[in-house]
Amino acid sequence: MSADDPRGLTLTGGLPFFGGAGNNYSAHAICEAVQRCRDDRGAYALVGANGGWMSKYSTGIYSTEPADWSANDRYEKLSKATDGLSRATGPQESATVETYTINRGKTGSDGIFIGRNGQGERVCGNAELDHEATRALFESGEPFGAKLSITQDDRGRNIGRVT
Repeated sequence: MSADDPRGLTLTGGLPFFGGAGNNYSAHAICEAVQRCRDDRGAYALVGANGGWMSKYSTGIYSTEPADWSANDRYEKLSKATDGLSRATGPQESATVETYTINRGKTGSDGIFIGRNGQGERVCGNAELDHEATRALFESGEPFGAKLSITQDDRGRNIGRVT
């Protein structure tokens, strides 16, 4: 799709703008896709859905034209990636932030980051949001590439703080 495609990228506004986990947003998207296909016979619609913490993903292709399922090929199991990064084990000294999220709750917020250590291994942990400079960096929306010093708390979690 081109950036100026008049159809728009989503039927329902996408996950940040329409429901969320537990709010049945995927069923709403399927209903809208079916209705649009009915309005434009022969058209196709693709619905993507995610669940968990982006750990589950599914897609459905909808149309008013029947599909030939005689070969029983309704799904395809993909092979596991062999080129993934190794995960760091044990205590880490530092990590460079590649991505993050902040989970907001009634009792406070938790910052979660994923990054890499000096050896290029994947490191995940919690950002120390009680530390003013760390909180400000993560809440700015631009912690990407920041170097965090890592300690472990009494539960063995990696805790990152801006160095």
